[in-house]
Amino acid sequence: MGYEIARKVGITMLGRAVNKHYLLFTGKHRFVKTAMPTMLA
Repeated sequence: MGYEIARKVGITMLGRAVNKHYLLFTGKHRFVKTAMPTMLA
């Protein structure tokens, strides 16, 4: 039910954010994934 409300209203819904990992249910267009400097070769 929460997912449907978030989607209809147009808000971002995150679930279980731990350290650098998270579950993104709605609003993925608002997030930009970038490489961290420690991950570059």
